[in-house]
Amino acid sequence: MAHSSVGGTARRRRSGKRSAPAKSTVASGNRQATRKLVGKGLVTTRRLLRAVIAFSWSFGWRVGIACLIVMAAMSARYYSELPPSSELLDARSRGSVVLLDRDQRVFAWRGTQYGGPVSSQEVSPYLRNAVVAMEDKRFYQHFGVSP
Repeated sequence: MAHSSVGGTARRRRSGKRSAPAKSTVASGNRQATRKLVGKGLVTTRRLLRAVIAFSWSFGWRVGIACLIVMAAMSARYYSELPPSSELLDARSRGSVVLLDRDQRVFAWRGTQYGGPVSSQEVSPYLRNAVVAMEDKRFYQHFGVSP
């Protein structure tokens, strides 16, 4: 003779045999076991993730410091090889063609300098005419500005 189950649990029969546990008890036991396994997996995953992050951080900042030192050394080397800033700012002073106005003031530079200054009177008339022909065909027919 069996007693009815109260609260989802089975009671013993009078004959001394146990009845099968209720389904809800088995299911809750499985859930608890699953939760324990998942919990252990999450703890293991968290520990692994923390270890990877800790290694990356400790390795990363050391590599960053090393890169910073190398970049600083390279910058210092290149800085020591730079010419003075006055040469960098006005590179026009080395032009091979220096154009002067009527008052002998420089108003333009062109090209790289290979020799000393040369006036238009010192060069060949053929060179002078070739430059004029290339730059302005009507140079001798206008007053200085060709419309």
